[in-house]
Amino acid sequence: MPFMHPISPRQEVILSCVVETHIETAAPVGSCLLRERYHMDYSPATLRNEMGNLEDLGYLAQPHTSSGRVPTDQGYRYYVDTCPALASDPSGLEAVDAGVLGLSIETRETEPLLEEASRRLADFTREASFVVAPQAQRAPSRVRLYFQGSTHILEKPEFQDVSKVRNLFRLFEEKSRLAEWITAQQEPGREVSVRIGMENEPEAFHDCSVIFARYDSAEGGFGTLAIVGPKRMRYTQTIPLVSRMAALMSRILEDRI
Repeated sequence: MPFMHPISPRQEVILSCVVETHIETAAPVGSCLLRERYHMDYSPATLRNEMGNLEDLGYLAQPHTSSGRVPTDQGYRYYVDTCPALASDPSGLEAVDAGVLGLSIETRETEPLLEEASRRLADFTREASFVVAPQAQRAPSRVRLYFQGSTHILEKPEFQDVSKVRNLFRLFEEKSRLAEWITAQQEPGREVSVRIGMENEPEAFHDCSVIFARYDSAEGGFGTLAIVGPKRMRYTQTIPLVSRMAALMSRILEDRI
């Protein structure tokens, strides 16, 4: 996507480092930590100035109680759209391969397959997961939405606010609305789609990122996998995991002709 305020190569490096550090620490990121962690040649003053410029451009924000910065929705969006390292640990993908392909041996029924796929997706990503059944597999009057991983939501520091968690879980209970919204998020020509913060239509997801991936079935319909977590999500690991899981689900279901 085009960005209203282009940034320099140096600012791009600094923004990426701030995002990755905040993902790891869940804390505001200061110039001294950034310089020490990434062995940067820039002085702390230069880093502070550039971080201030990134704040002015809308990519970073400064919490009132801290001298450090955190990424904004636009900062995360820039990182997701430009990060060259959207590649997961191969061992993580091998675990997905073994875990998902094993499902085709364990069950021949579609419904328990999708339910177990949701559980394994939550386990692999350590986030909340949703699986919407393929359209050909569900009658209009009965929404098939499988949800797992609520404990992963509760473990995140971003969701220690009781009102935020309450709003999230209320939305999770609206299965028909949620399944319709998840299905509608697939972008033409995109294997995986990501919605960050305010890009999500449901207000309860404004503090979340959601990753979507389509999978196909033998009957010609398609379903959707979705992961919901904090904006401080491990995108470089989670996006490839969700993508691989969707591809494997398509392979399993298309073989059942």
